[in-house]
Amino acid sequence: MPSGFAVDRSCWGVFVSKVGWWIATIVLKPGESTRSPDFGEEIGLRVAFAVRRLVLDEILWAGQAFWRPVRTSSSRNRMFSGLIEATSQIVSLMEEPGGVRLVLQRPTEFTDVRLGDSIAIQGCCLTVVELTADSFSFQAGRETLSRTSLGLRKAGDKLNCERSLKLGDRLGGHLVTGHVDGQGSLVSRSDEADWSTMVFRAPRSLMRQMASKGSIAIEGVSLTLVDVTDETFSVALIPHTLAHTTLGDLKAGDAVNLETDLLAKYVQRQLDMGAVEQS
Repeated sequence: MPSGFAVDRSCWGVFVSKVGWWIATIVLKPGESTRSPDFGEEIGLRVAFAVRRLVLDEILWAGQAFWRPVRTSSSRNRMFSGLIEATSQIVSLMEEPGGVRLVLQRPTEFTDVRLGDSIAIQGCCLTVVELTADSFSFQAGRETLSRTSLGLRKAGDKLNCERSLKLGDRLGGHLVTGHVDGQGSLVSRSDEADWSTMVFRAPRSLMRQMASKGSIAIEGVSLTLVDVTDETFSVALIPHTLAHTTLGDLKAGDAVNLETDLLAKYVQRQLDMGAVEQS
């Protein structure tokens, strides 16, 4: 159990044991969850500790962000909700030493954007480095271009845009960091009237952090996982999402940015650490 995290084992232990067994059933491979009750309690405690650290950390960050008058590119990374506010067309992509400068049309809704602000572009957190009345610019390094779908974009393409959350904003989607975990690809889409069901393939390392009814950010869009296998997952898209994000333009074979749920990363980390300690 993590140091400094005291619990009442009479009732809290029962609760975390149940949580641990539930997580083990979802995250672990078949057959790996059949261990002693102590294992379930240990997993529950680790997850509870991770959530506690996450919540406290974000509260401290929110307080600092509230009092900081100007946001700069060196400030702490922002959080997003995965609810796309606007789509923006690429004006130009200019080569620079170490990367490219991405110039986008400035959405009419983004009247409060300032230099140094963080904007999620296709789910990738980028910093505003130049601002005009009708455009804003970002810089993307070689690493970002190679690991995200931004490296495949060209002038004229539309991109999803979301401003970072402010203290007191509603969290309508789920917590999204803007740190893309990897790329997936669209395997198939089944359209029925204005609705669509899409199946994506993703690296197995990311598939381990997914569970049916969990959350996933695709191209920055917060979505609910429907069916999850060892190699693929599906999502159901409503007409509004298809019409107001770039997901409606996807076709089989297209690459997409993926960011798994933040809590799933903590769970995976704790499980990996537990496996190392037991070996």
